[in-house]
Amino acid sequence: MTPLEAVVLGIVQGLTEFLPVSSDGHLAVMPRLFGWGTPQLSFTVALHWGTLVAVLVCFRKDVVPLLRGLAYGPVWLLARSGLVRPLPETAWAEASLTWLLACATLPAAIVGWLTAGFIEGSASSLGFVGLCFIANAAILILSQALAPSADRRRDVGWRRGMVIGLLQPIALLPGVSRSGSTIGVGMVLGVDPIQAARFSFLLSIPAILGAGVLEGAKALGENLSAAAWEMYALGAAVAAIFGWIAIRVVFRAVVRGRFGWFGVYCGLVGVGVLVASLTGHLPA
Repeated sequence: MTPLEAVVLGIVQGLTEFLPVSSDGHLAVMPRLFGWGTPQLSFTVALHWGTLVAVLVCFRKDVVPLLRGLAYGPVWLLARSGLVRPLPETAWAEASLTWLLACATLPAAIVGWLTAGFIEGSASSLGFVGLCFIANAAILILSQALAPSADRRRDVGWRRGMVIGLLQPIALLPGVSRSGSTIGVGMVLGVDPIQAARFSFLLSIPAILGAGVLEGAKALGENLSAAAWEMYALGAAVAAIFGWIAIRVVFRAVVRGRFGWFGVYCGLVGVGVLVASLTGHLPA
């Protein structure tokens, strides 16, 4: 791997992990578009850790409260059942959000485990990836169109948060964005766009961490040279920087009501990939 490949793939991963345009879809297309071949699994793991750093930096003020909420878990469960006195208001909110994120992550974890072979195989078919990009475009455009007016918007809450979590597994498909589908579903459910984006990015922490650990375990057997480690570090650093930028761009887009414009981009990419794969310009 050359420094150029590491930088380009780091930029692609950093931007597309958080912009609602699908990182898996772009990483399936980009190497073949430039004739680079499929990156080693260990390099993909490095990029995931880079994007994890980006979201932890952006939401660093939320990390400690979430960890406290995890510790409050047993008492919080007992308090909800009425067996002990309720927690103080701040502790209750921290525990509630932490365990909501944990429960909302479970559907994607279970579906991902059950369909791992299919998901990995689907990324090798660029025709299928193109169709998923088009589906992602529809999700983004419709979510912007169907979102209720500002005076009818609400917080996430457990019911809406769990619906978002139950629909998160569709983002396992290469070309369907995790951030796009979760933010989009939240907006359709009436969640304030800023709150939907915040919940989506916090939900990405266990998702990226889990993917990094599982893929990292698979990549342990790879023998890497010192030069390879340098390229991996370069790619991860670039992914972290551009991931931070992407998170800020998404917040600006939802505030200004321009979330659907990402759908236009995904639609164009999807049609382009689909046509290129069908005409033989890219391997199907």
